[in-house]
Amino acid sequence: MMLAPLPAEVYVEGTTDVPIIHSLLEAAQWQVDASGVKNIRKRMSSHAQAAQYYPRILFVDGDHHCPKELRAEMEELSQIAPVPTGLIIRVVDVCVESWILADRDGLAAFCGLSPSAIPDPVALGRTGSHKEVLLNVLSRARIKDVRKAMVRTTKGKLSFGPLYGRRLADFASRHWSAIRAADHNDSLARALARLT
Repeated sequence: MMLAPLPAEVYVEGTTDVPIIHSLLEAAQWQVDASGVKNIRKRMSSHAQAAQYYPRILFVDGDHHCPKELRAEMEELSQIAPVPTGLIIRVVDVCVESWILADRDGLAAFCGLSPSAIPDPVALGRTGSHKEVLLNVLSRARIKDVRKAMVRTTKGKLSFGPLYGRRLADFASRHWSAIRAADHNDSLARALARLT
């Protein structure tokens, strides 16, 4: 069944976040595309102005900050009180990588690993480095194409590889489930409920 598109503009902090946010929006039955942009917080005033006429959904990483405080700061930066109802701010607690790790079954299937090989993101809490944990998982992938495309090692340090974004889009569309991941991540569960 085709869904009627809901009018909205969606912005995320980076282009590599787009595939996961797109899958989340599909799970919440929105048919809109997300755009990766920098400096969402610096453009809050223009987002708020536009949201008076056309809904805007903004996703920002919490980056170990309190989500409530960050949201309040962003609302203050909008310079409009009250904040327009068309402006939906979702703070990803801690980062999109924490949402990726929350679907252990999907990530394990993508990497050719057992789900038990994927660390429990809840145990990492806000203080753990979800990006480093994800890089570690990807570096141990039994599927060579995943390992080689998504991770590179420079002087013994892991970083995202040149094809990370492209392979992440494949992962998000074929393996990752926002609904399954929401069962293991409160931030994602709240975002899914709010968008639904």
